[in-house]
Amino acid sequence: GNGAFGPAKLYGGVMVVSSDGKASYQGPDGQPLELGPGESIAWQSMPGTPPLPPRTWISGQSYRLDAFPPSLVNGGTVNIQFADEFAGVLAASSTAATAAIYFWDGAAWSALPTTVGTPADAVDGVKLASAPSQGVGIYAVLQESAESLYLPAIRRQ
Repeated sequence: GNGAFGPAKLYGGVMVVSSDGKASYQGPDGQPLELGPGESIAWQSMPGTPPLPPRTWISGQSYRLDAFPPSLVNGGTVNIQFADEFAGVLAASSTAATAAIYFWDGAAWSALPTTVGTPADAVDGVKLASAPSQGVGIYAVLQESAESLYLPAIRRQ
């Protein structure tokens, strides 16, 4: 992962971005972050993901937001860039999938109120999801299909 360790200040604030550049944390109300001695904020890429809720799939990978003290990331905004790999397939289906940032609390995933947009410099299919920080923990962009259509199998004799 990647992180910032105090004391630190970058042009009036600290930029907290994952090592792959796809996850970032912004302080409350977009205010610059300043880290004091011994304080740190870091994103860690997760080698695996906790079990996903039914009818969901992960877009990209999951990330762990870590901070010392943990209160540094209470509030603020979590941003995760992802590739909408299934957009073409889902465009042909009767219901579109919805992408949202989910937070793993150690027992279950919770969907967060998420805004999805297209970054100005993004290539086709790349989106940016933003949601309120839930503090230290695991975050991932999950896509969920609104409904599934199951057709019966018919066998001819």
